Amino acid sequence: NDRWETPHYRLTFNERGEITSLFDKAAGREVLQQGGRANRFHFFHDRPTLWDAWDIDSRYEAQPAGEAELVEKYVLHSGQVRDVLRFRWTLGQSQITQDLILYAHDRRIDFKTHVDWKEAHKLLKVGFPVDVVADKATYEIPFGALERPTHRNTSWEQAQYEVCGHRFVDVSEHGYGVSLLNDCKYGYDIQGSTIRLSLLRAPQWPDATADLGAHDFTYSLYPHLGDWRSAHTLRKAAELNLEPSALAAEGKTGQLPSTSGFIRFNGQHVVLDTVKPSEDGQGSILRLYESAGGRETVTLGWNHPFSEVYRSNALEEKLEPVAHLQGEFELHFAPFEIQTIYVK
Repeated sequence: NDRWETPHYRLTFNERGEITSLFDKAAGREVLQQGGRANRFHFFHDRPTLWDAWDIDSRYEAQPAGEAELVEKYVLHSGQVRDVLRFRWTLGQSQITQDLILYAHDRRIDFKTHVDWKEAHKLLKVGFPVDVVADKATYEIPFGALERPTHRNTSWEQAQYEVCGHRFVDVSEHGYGVSLLNDCKYGYDIQGSTIRLSLLRAPQWPDATADLGAHDFTYSLYPHLGDWRSAHTLRKAAELNLEPSALAAEGKTGQLPSTSGFIRFNGQHVVLDTVKPSEDGQGSILRLYESAGGRETVTLGWNHPFSEVYRSNALEEKLEPVAHLQGEFELHFAPFEIQTIYVK
């Protein structure tokens, strides 16, 4: 078995290229269940009864379609910032090429994936059997998060064999947890403490060629101390989805500070989600929300001249004014509250 070590983790791989051990050095514990295979591809036949392109066959788990076969693996890059391990598998008629990216200064583990998809009526998932005991998992939804059970004890829970979430799902026990982040895949199932993310399907109605061809996406594992709130899983998910851009600029005379920002903002769990010109052309719109289900007061500084600040609604209609002093104003948030601010 192959091993790899970073400042954060010790990993062991089996002959299939799957992770059989992920030891978290900071926590001093194994992340995976004993005997578990993480980053394992789960491949199923998928023939829904009625709506081919819209439904997943509720019987898919009883219809496995084969295992991924490892073709090659090698170290693409090893350096002080990150290590990149490349794997290539065949699966059915398809090929999967994946870069497993391990960072020296970040606990996030990225799985940057390219799939040449040539299947019909198949479902591809990836699974992570984590050693965390929890009867509920937390899923991101628009402007918030919600919990769903990790078991199927009732008929309602059995009907949730596939559920939706946005940029992350998290399973945590007291003091420790694991988040699975993604940049474009929003279907999950969690049974016990095995997290699975749906990657690709292959319906043939109403489009006989639906989803065939090349796909590129990234999902990331984020083991953490504490729960998803204290570990700032939402920030990690946002960083995955909005990587910083670097632009070359021409040199000019004069002086600039080493760092600067369009807006000064100090939120912990309050997220500044949107900054846009107002529809009336007279100002700017800010939309913020509290993301962790708590209360928070934030201070926001606008680094350009302005005369008035108002609370607004989604139609950008001015409501009550907001007091401001020396370019700064304060906002108070209730749990999961959304606020729209008009700066004129």
